Amino acid sequence: MYALVEIKGKQYKAEKGTTLKIDRMDEKEGAQLVFDSVMMLSDSEKAEFGQPYLPGVKVKAVVEGHDRDRKIIIYKYKRRKGYRRKQGHRQHYTLLRIEDITGGSVKAKPTEAKAQSKEKPKGDAPKKQAAPKTAAKAPSKKTAKPKTAEVAKTEAQPIGEKPKAQKTTQTKAPSTQKKPAGKAPTKPKAATSKPKTPAAKPKSATSKPKSAAAKPKSATSKSKTAAKSPGKKKPSKEG
Repeated sequence: MYALVEIKGKQYKAEKGTTLKIDRMDEKEGAQLVFDSVMMLSDSEKAEFGQPYLPGVKVKAVVEGHDRDRKIIIYKYKRRKGYRRKQGHRQHYTLLRIEDITGGSVKAKPTEAKAQSKEKPKGDAPKKQAAPKTAAKAPSKKTAKPKTAEVAKTEAQPIGEKPKAQKTTQTKAPSTQKKPAGKAPTKPKAATSKPKTPAAKPKSATSKPKSAAAKPKSATSKSKTAAKSPGKKKPSKEG
């Protein structure tokens, strides 16, 4: 069970046996305090809410001590003005130990009785009877097989000597299978094989000689070309 308590304008969750860290109070160490500004009282199953406080509900606490919190740095800065300020601060606080929460219809459950009921004594549990052991089976007697004559001979020989191997007198059966006929000897290759490169054929001597004498050009062709392209007229030397 827990309650929401208002102390010095701030809300805290108070539960029996816990400690609260609140703003510094003037009470001395070991002083007992009672807070009646309870805003809510709750259990795991139901809850009660006040308007704003619950009437008749109170929280009892004890002052454990006073101390200061860790330091924080306050730094002020304005650009282009040459303004720099640095300051430290340690907040004072008081520790309260919650002793009890009284009043209200919500009540704490008896947790101790449940814990005792769950823990059962170990000695009361009846021990299980051990199952009777089955009778030991009698060892089965195996009938000894009669020893053969060969085994008796090997046992009669001394330890150092090796047993002589018995010769087998099995007669080989005549093989009726015929041997495969040998392969016929291969004939050598004929030595009159044709050469790979045939002899080059000689050029025919009866080839026509190139005409060395070129045909003379006809003189009439020049006259025709001269007639077609008339030459430039020479300037006259007159006057």
